[in-house]
Amino acid sequence: MNEFLNRIVKPIMLPFAAGLFVFVLVFSFSRVLLAVPELGSTSLAILLAAEILGVASVLAAARKINAAQKLISVVLGIGLIAGGGVAAAIGEREFGHGEGEAEFMITAENIAFLEQEIKVPADEPFELAFENRDAGIPHNVAIFTDESAAESLFVGEIFNGVATQLYEVPALPAGEWFFRCDVHPTMTGTMVAGEGGPGPSPTGTATPTGTATPTSPPSPQPTGGETPTEIEITAALVQFDLDEFTLAADTRTTIVFHNDDQSIEHNVAIYPSTDQTAPEDALFIGERFLGIETREYDAPPIAAGEYYFQCDVHPNMNGSAIFI
Repeated sequence: MNEFLNRIVKPIMLPFAAGLFVFVLVFSFSRVLLAVPELGSTSLAILLAAEILGVASVLAAARKINAAQKLISVVLGIGLIAGGGVAAAIGEREFGHGEGEAEFMITAENIAFLEQEIKVPADEPFELAFENRDAGIPHNVAIFTDESAAESLFVGEIFNGVATQLYEVPALPAGEWFFRCDVHPTMTGTMVAGEGGPGPSPTGTATPTGTATPTSPPSPQPTGGETPTEIEITAALVQFDLDEFTLAADTRTTIVFHNDDQSIEHNVAIYPSTDQTAPEDALFIGERFLGIETREYDAPPIAAGEYYFQCDVHPNMNGSAIFI
């Protein structure tokens, strides 16, 4: 029987018991690290690693492990297991979203928002964490009064993934509001402020994105020479580099359009006003194309007046087109 125990049972049980003991130690220590503050957990992990390395070095150098060394090892193990039990009873510390830590969060993944509806407080500013999980692809969150995206309540900074940014959103009136990604307008959702319901007219928080309105032909303005028949416009980070341009009326003109947004589609189109942006209303529509590229548009003669230009893919990119 003794021979059976020594030759069969012990060779099997000793590795199993040792593995189980190591597992219990590691699990217990993980509970401790999750219970203490983040900064303390890092320091504690480094300290324990140094202690384990030191104890292992001493035991490996000894020809024979004496009773005192065995006792110290057992006491350290029991102490660690007991600490893990106490830490498990305390519970894990709270985890946030790192630099994007906030009570409200929207996530972009695979060119779509994971949250189709999000509830936020009404009439008070709040922090919104936006996580862009699409590597190398730019996204943002912009909030508008409705799906027309004519009036913005908030426009978040555009940035490439994978990254998270914290938006400081101003107070929104109670109601349901429309949000989207300006780079990819098909990414949309609903933001409910307060109890929800139809959104009232903006009261001081909206920033109109379309400012051009039809007017009578403006008086000729000094331009330091003849009115130009060519203009350069650049789109970068889903914005035009100018919000107004002047060209000669009643003559063919050239618009040199630089699309500096890689793999993002833009164009330049001219309309009579912010209320007349259907294709059949257009005075001129430039071809849409992906950046990074430059194209020249040959615009037809347009009568003197002040009109509205925009990117048809991203209507929040807009401004005044003046012909004199």
